[in-house]
Amino acid sequence: MNTANKIYAPSHIKEYVKPIQGKNKFFSETIDSEFTFAYEVNCTCGNKELIVYKNCEPKVTAYCESCGRTITIYDLIEYPCAVFLENREEYSLEKVTNENCDRFNIAIIFEYSDEFALDDKEFDENDVTWCQIYLYDNVYTQSIMLVDDETA
Repeated sequence: MNTANKIYAPSHIKEYVKPIQGKNKFFSETIDSEFTFAYEVNCTCGNKELIVYKNCEPKVTAYCESCGRTITIYDLIEYPCAVFLENREEYSLEKVTNENCDRFNIAIIFEYSDEFALDDKEFDENDVTWCQIYLYDNVYTQSIMLVDDETA
């Protein structure tokens, strides 16, 4: 099956992602699994430099100063196979900074289980098993791994 043009991403972020293929500024690893997908996050207004917030769960959101939209980048509550505490306490989100920089380009990598083929009717795009989030600081030309989390 040709998956090159299809977006496989959880519903909460699908409209904000564009595929990353080949060499990029975020990470050096090669994505060679048919169940792993890498994307750059862009606001629907076109802004690519976002203010990022994270807590210890980890939950990650991004705020677009251009249009005022808040984008949920990663939240375990969105994923059916995620393991989290049912009565979890809400941890406050803290702004992510690097030196004095607080605007980043964002890349996200989603990995899915190989239990179902991607075109199988039982495949669920929200059923993420692993996630990595990278930030790129354009001021310091530096890539930063923000999240490396197994959801199941």
